[in-house]
This record gives sequence, C-alpha cells and structure tokens, in this order.
Amino acid sequence: MTNIDFPMMKYASFSRYALFVLSISSTMPLSAQIAEGEGVRPLLRPQSRLIGFVSAAKVENQAVVFYNEKLSEYATKGAVVSPPNPQLERLRAIANRILPFTVEWNSRTSDWRWEVNLIIDKQINASCSAGGKIIFYMGLLTRLQLTDDEVAAVMAHEISHAIREHSRQTIAKDRATHLGSAAASLYLGLGQNGNKVANVGATLITKKFSRDFEYEADLVGFELAARAGYNPAAALTLHEKFAAVGEPGNELLSTHPSDANRIQQLKAALQRVQPLYDRAEKPTVVYGPPQKPH
Repeated sequence: MTNIDFPMMKYASFSRYALFVLSISSTMPLSAQIAEGEGVRPLLRPQSRLIGFVSAAKVENQAVVFYNEKLSEYATKGAVVSPPNPQLERLRAIANRILPFTVEWNSRTSDWRWEVNLIIDKQINASCSAGGKIIFYMGLLTRLQLTDDEVAAVMAHEISHAIREHSRQTIAKDRATHLGSAAASLYLGLGQNGNKVANVGATLITKKFSRDFEYEADLVGFELAARAGYNPAAALTLHEKFAAVGEPGNELLSTHPSDANRIQQLKAALQRVQPLYDRAEKPTVVYGPPQKPH
C-alpha cells in the first residue's frame, strides 16, 4: 500500500456519498516506547483459540458491507456530515493521532481503509466496525459536551473492539456453542439462507459485547489514547457524564454501563498508562465541543 505521512493525513472520496478514506502506514514511527510496568498488555487475557476458525478477512469484508449499507441509509436522509465541518474535522484529527498505534495491536490495520463519518442524529452513540469504519453521532458530541480528551476516549475504546477482533471472537464462540450456528454457517460459506445474512450483520456491527470484551476495550483504549497524547483520565469523566445522562434505552449507555466496579478497574489501570501520556507528544490544536442546542 502507499505510505502516507500521518501528520498530513489525506482524504479521498470513494463513493457517491462523498465518504472519506483514511489510509495509514505500518512504518509510522511510534512516539512513545513502553517500559517495564507500563502499558495494559499484562492485564489482558489471551484471545480465544476459537478465533482461528473464522476468517479475519471475511469478518472485515462483511462488516464493511453492512457499514456501507447503514451509512447509505443515513445519506439518503441527508444525515451524513460533509466537509468542511468543524466537528468532522475534529473527529478526523483525533483519529489521525490514534490510528498509527493500532498496528502494534493488529498488523491487519495497516491495510484497513480507515474511515471517519459524523451522523446528524441526537442519539448518544459511536462505533467502529472491523475494517476500520468509525461512526460518531452528533448527539454524543453535543449533548454530552465532550472535550477532545473525552472524544479520544470514546474513539479509542470503539477502535479497540475492532482491532482486538471482538466481533470475530463472538462469531467463533457462537459457532462453537451453536448459539449462532446459522449465522456463522452462512458467514463461513456453509449456507445460503438470506435471513442468516441479517444475523451475521447484527453480530458484526453490534456493540453488545461481553463484560470481558468491554473491559478489554477499556484497557486498550486507555493505552491508545494516552500514546496519542490524550489524557487517559478523561475516560473517567466520560463515565461520569454517561451516568449523569442516564437515558433509558440508549445504545451506547446501555452497552457501556458505568458501574462502580468498572470505574474502579479503570482507576487501577490508569497508573500503567499515565507515563505513556506524560511522554507523548500532545495535540497542538484544541477543538472543543460543538455549541450546545438550546
């Protein structure tokens, strides 16, 4: 692939909906080295051995298909934000700093066609699917008045789900336990029933991960944000804002419960990533949240 200088991130339109692609280089030098006693890797469990039964490429390709379908639905409603837009620029600038550090966690990310899009919708939500497709919803930025550090915390967490292949592991586990065997069979080329496609899509884009996966995304997201120069402690203030909203039925809030145990786990891990943040090159531009609606 073509190497791109990350500080001068370029965006190229690749569809009629003016979506923008982020390409990253696996040769990008890292700004922070991890010393003994730092970083979150020692806190993580090994990936399930079952993951080998499911093709990473197929998971990524299928996730992109469902992502594009979802984005097209918003585009037909005129809800996909196009540049120039200060909040879209903000999201892409933050992604620009985080993405180089994903390669150490998953070498496949160097070939992902990273993409960041902003949706005009009041829901408090964000996601990153396998293959590097990131979506933020305006309600998350506006209603919670997120700082740049808090945006980085959300983005790094969602990216962590993708680079740690939580969807792929979920599909593999479902196949092994026969809980989602119909969807998994189709996905692996063992079936042709159209209804099963929807099941696979739901698995690939869902954020209803297990508590273990949520904790892992917390930890990896902690490190990604810190190494990108964003204060990892913002993850704690983020959970305080989630708790303050307390909106029933909201997808992001329901799948990311801010219980006391989770916050305590984050506080305990903070000491392992704080040195990485202290040494990291900090952003030179502060964007800030959008104007809050009246």
